[in-house]
Amino acid sequence: MVIHSLSFFTEEFPNAEIISFDNNRRQIREFETQVVDVTGRKPRHMDVSNTDALSGILDRHQVELAFMSNIPDYLEPEIAEDTVGVLVEYEVPWIMASHMRNGSRQRGYKPEGLQSFVDTLREEGYKIKRATDSSGRYDISDYYLAILE
Repeated sequence: MVIHSLSFFTEEFPNAEIISFDNNRRQIREFETQVVDVTGRKPRHMDVSNTDALSGILDRHQVELAFMSNIPDYLEPEIAEDTVGVLVEYEVPWIMASHMRNGSRQRGYKPEGLQSFVDTLREEGYKIKRATDSSGRYDISDYYLAILE
């Protein structure tokens, strides 16, 4: 799914500078070649719950769209709020997130993390658009786009 998302962004926005990251080194190793083929850049190892690391990326790059994938599904609500706080501080105008239909709580799935993420964006003045994919093709069921108004 991640490669499909990266392909979409590189095709639709060919001049965009795409920076990808994951907190799972195994996934980075597994998908690194594909990510480099699609974006021309190696994915970075980073945990977004480390708000200093996220701030560092946002400080070095003018980010116009942050696609958080399903990361908020794995955040504690307080960490989700802190993550939104960093994105708001850097005035990221477009933020996307996806939501898993059937995550495993044994693997850290916390749907309340996404809910806190979306609620905090709304409280910070973002307009939220939601699209649902009921096809069952992927584990992802909902997509959220937050637009700074």
